[in-house]
Amino acid sequence: MEIVQQGQTFGEAVMFLDGVHIVFAQTLQDSMLVHIPKVAILKELEHDHSFARKMMAALAKRTHDLMMDVEAYSLLSAKQRIIGYLMSDAPPAAIGSNQVEFELTAGKGVIASRLNITQEHFSRVLHDLCDLGLLEVSGKHIRIPNVANLLKCQDKP
Repeated sequence: MEIVQQGQTFGEAVMFLDGVHIVFAQTLQDSMLVHIPKVAILKELEHDHSFARKMMAALAKRTHDLMMDVEAYSLLSAKQRIIGYLMSDAPPAAIGSNQVEFELTAGKGVIASRLNITQEHFSRVLHDLCDLGLLEVSGKHIRIPNVANLLKCQDKP
């Protein structure tokens, strides 16, 4: 469902449901997880309105992101989803630059699953984008020689 990066949180929504926790997480690399008890969160929510607003904003963003994912799975081609993911995984400066290089933050199989496509289909689309000169891929290393051209390709199903 989601790839959580360093410093991000997960599982907050189910904390408010007072039921069995249905969240599952698996680390993709050595990680340190910090568990904050529900009692501590609720106490902080009562005393710090800024904390409460930040938590509500984070939950709203996660809900919005999930809605966007459902829309993408329903309306966008695998190629469009992959390009969108690559641009979201690229450094923020990539949006305004002509070319960009970066390392994928997760393995291709994990990314394919995240995008609701098979690993084989993911690899095939990457290969097709490479053949078109829109990407260069070496393992987890991605080079986009012309960001504008890749984004134009995203507009076509």
